[in-house]
Amino acid sequence: MIYSTLVNNITLIVALSILYSLIVRKWKFASKPHRVISGFLFGAVAVIGMMNPLVFSPGLIFDGRSIIISIAGFIGGWVTALIAALMSIAYRVYLGGPGAIMGVSVITSSAIIGIIYYNLRKQHANLTKPLHLVGFGIIVHICMLILTMALPSSMTFEVLSKIAIPVITIYPIGTLLVCLVLLEQESRILAEKALRNSEEKYRELVENANSIILRMDKEGRVIFFNEFAERFFGFRKEDIVGQSVVGTIVPARETTGRDLAAMINDIGRNPEAYASNENENTRSNGERVWITWTNRPVFDENGDVKRRAAPPGHG
Repeated sequence: MIYSTLVNNITLIVALSILYSLIVRKWKFASKPHRVISGFLFGAVAVIGMMNPLVFSPGLIFDGRSIIISIAGFIGGWVTALIAALMSIAYRVYLGGPGAIMGVSVITSSAIIGIIYYNLRKQHANLTKPLHLVGFGIIVHICMLILTMALPSSMTFEVLSKIAIPVITIYPIGTLLVCLVLLEQESRILAEKALRNSEEKYRELVENANSIILRMDKEGRVIFFNEFAERFFGFRKEDIVGQSVVGTIVPARETTGRDLAAMINDIGRNPEAYASNENENTRSNGERVWITWTNRPVFDENGDVKRRAAPPGHG
């Protein structure tokens, strides 16, 4: 009975944590609003857990709040942990009973341990490994068992004898599961942020380069045109992207008589033959200019040419 009730309660906590991970993505990760909203969400999860507890006796309940409060500190630091802890303490005091002092003490100790672990894992990345997370859960719940001393003396031994083994075996596993869910989300958000920053830096580099940089697909249609190319050729990006290079910046034939339309088609089929290529080009005012292009094909996941990148061109 004790095991099944605790497992059901912790399963609810894990499920709510997954829901939390979906909701909290709406706010910028690690920002103050993110930490505050996280605190309220963690607090709500803890309160819902207390609404579906293992009732040991009237006023003495056991649930997964120690898991979620410790993880509030573990994930969001002191701001998140404080908000979640205050919400949980308020509800536990409201419930009252002989376990109220122990309940408040467990919430407080769980928050403190979570905050400490938050600061430690920022300095030591290996503390997020599963074995360390289980250890984190064990420490939180050893403290929980020690705090049974806050119960009336007539209840302490009976409570310990019945819940010690379930708590020290089930609760750390629940802690591990919730930590893994939230750490995976944290890792994904940080990876997405790093990718966005990388793309922004690349875009800034390309746009500010003092060279012509363009991309075209296999059919010779322009799909990227940097600012320098706009200034050099006199075409706005909006007017040339999606258009064929032939008839815009590349004449159909050079003044030498070479068929440039055929050359552009051949580049799409055989890009390696044009790693470095010089040909005549046309500005928007009709002026003919000779440009040396450095060409590089971009391949799709099947190894087929997806587009040709031409960084840079020099007149």
